Amino acid sequence: MTKPFRLCEHCLRGEMGSDGICPLCRFDGVPRNEAPLLPEGTAVGSHYVLGRQEGQGGFSICYRAWDGMTDEIVAIKELFPAEVAERLSDGKVDVDPRHRSDFDAAVDSLSHEAEVLRKLSEEPAIVKVRDVFQDNDTVYLCMEYLRGRSYDKYLQDQYAKNQAHLDVQAAVNVALTILGALEAVHTCGLLHLDVKPANIRVLDDARIVLLDFGSARDAFRLGNGPYGNTFTPGFAALEQYSVTGSVTPATDVYGVAATLYYSLSLTVPIRADERENGVALTPLSELNPAVVTALDFIIQKAMALDLGNRYSSVSGLKKALEPFGTTDRGLPRRLERPAVPVTWRIVAGLLDIVMAMLFLAAVTEAWVLPPEQIIVTGVLLWLVTQLLPLVTGGTPGMLAIGLRLTNQSGGAITLRALLLRTVMLIATIITLRFRSDSKGLLMHDRVSGSRVALHRSDD
Repeated sequence: MTKPFRLCEHCLRGEMGSDGICPLCRFDGVPRNEAPLLPEGTAVGSHYVLGRQEGQGGFSICYRAWDGMTDEIVAIKELFPAEVAERLSDGKVDVDPRHRSDFDAAVDSLSHEAEVLRKLSEEPAIVKVRDVFQDNDTVYLCMEYLRGRSYDKYLQDQYAKNQAHLDVQAAVNVALTILGALEAVHTCGLLHLDVKPANIRVLDDARIVLLDFGSARDAFRLGNGPYGNTFTPGFAALEQYSVTGSVTPATDVYGVAATLYYSLSLTVPIRADERENGVALTPLSELNPAVVTALDFIIQKAMALDLGNRYSSVSGLKKALEPFGTTDRGLPRRLERPAVPVTWRIVAGLLDIVMAMLFLAAVTEAWVLPPEQIIVTGVLLWLVTQLLPLVTGGTPGMLAIGLRLTNQSGGAITLRALLLRTVMLIATIITLRFRSDSKGLLMHDRVSGSRVALHRSDD
């Protein structure tokens, strides 16, 4: 049974306020998804509502979406080959008749991809596909919504924080995890064909998940349309550059090795077609002295231009890399959200008190409260400010300096948590125990399961 839709059409996280504006993302009902994207609030399939755009490439668009059957947030990918398709006023996808056969082949490839991935739902390092359906004259893939960041972003954040590349063992651990996932995929007769850091997700709990398979894109590679690159230069094997090139499991071997190369250098490898024309691939050990010669040799072999000189299977590369890492340990640590300094939070609390006092002064001036009621009224006004995050996403003091209140996962806070937090906050104020832990959490944060964070509309 489909549940009633009650969320902000853009972020799909909070409910719209009485003023018609989302307190979390400030969406006011005017679509932010620009053409050819479908506007927020568009219903697709039998029970999905699309929200904001999560990503867009030359062949597909990814949306955050709401599943009316489960009342959960999901990710939905829409097949949309931008070079040969256009969005009609009714939302349908109109494909140039000259390239209809290529589009139909891509639809079949994406449908087959969905069938295989649904069989592999128990594989922890593979994105879970929940549904595949057709609407608007195209095909949609519904997947689990993964909270985290791309591996590419993770690597850049790590380098900015430590001024050093990712530890060799940690980088190899990621590669081994992806190779294990690809072993299962290849056994089912499916290739990924677009392994790269941007298609690997580092979840908030530090798990590694492979997503965004390129089977539909490869269908266009074999066609005759003006599609541009149907692969990612630097991470694509030489055979992917040619319409006549035959892709095999060794094609994914190249992608994993190129990803490992990037993991340890933050340098995109030289394109395979340029290497074929004589441009040399810089040895990884020259870019990162921590890479030993033996590991460098393995990566160079896995990125061989000639299929015959490359590892023929992901299991072969996995076996070669095992002495340098293990799948039992993932990344060295989780990248936490930046902790808000305690001083900022004290300032926000003082602003709450000042605002409550100003409002109290105005009320006293208007109604001339008896002296014995002023203190009680002031406390009640302060309590009201502490419960406002249920509607606004933060207290007046928090919002004034760019902070907001969430649960520990970044979602909307509940009334029960707010009430508990308010009681514990009083205890914190009385005891003056404003000491935060390593995650930036104070006592009342930990007890109530809440978190003060910098306000970011893209959460």
